[in-house]
Amino acid sequence: MRWLLLLALSTPAFGQVDTPPPAALKDGRIEVHLKDGKQYDYSENEWKVVPRSSSRKVQALIDSLRKQLAECQAKLKAAEAADTPPTGQVAHHRKAPESRDRLTFLAGVGPDGVVAKEVNDGQTVSSRTSPLIGIGYAHKFGEHWSLGGELLRGIAPESKTYTGMAALGYDL
Repeated sequence: MRWLLLLALSTPAFGQVDTPPPAALKDGRIEVHLKDGKQYDYSENEWKVVPRSSSRKVQALIDSLRKQLAECQAKLKAAEAADTPPTGQVAHHRKAPESRDRLTFLAGVGPDGVVAKEVNDGQTVSSRTSPLIGIGYAHKFGEHWSLGGELLRGIAPESKTYTGMAALGYDL
């Protein structure tokens, strides 16, 4: 609320132009004559006279830009009607249909069998880890769902492990 009040109180200051008048106009007078015959007199030190319309050069530039815009819009409408790009312009590519199949290549480290070691009074069994590689495939059904599978294999020489997985996916 405090910021709104500050903004409201400072708004009139934004509309003012606080530049000093030129030396030739210092202590001058501005006379305003209305059609109904009334006449007003203002001090040049307090008021400025600002033209309503822009200069002829600026207006000519604006007209030129409007004309160019109209020409470009006409060319674009004609090109859309003919479904061909206008000469000298690049055609917009249409978006290719989204592929519904996904092929993935997998790599990592994971479990790759067990290792049994004989010790003095028995055996010790532990899991072995090694680098794994694999391939996966999934097909997208509908807007969000996909169904597929993956096959992984250890790449170590002593590896005899194959791991297969089925995957059901949902795209968020």
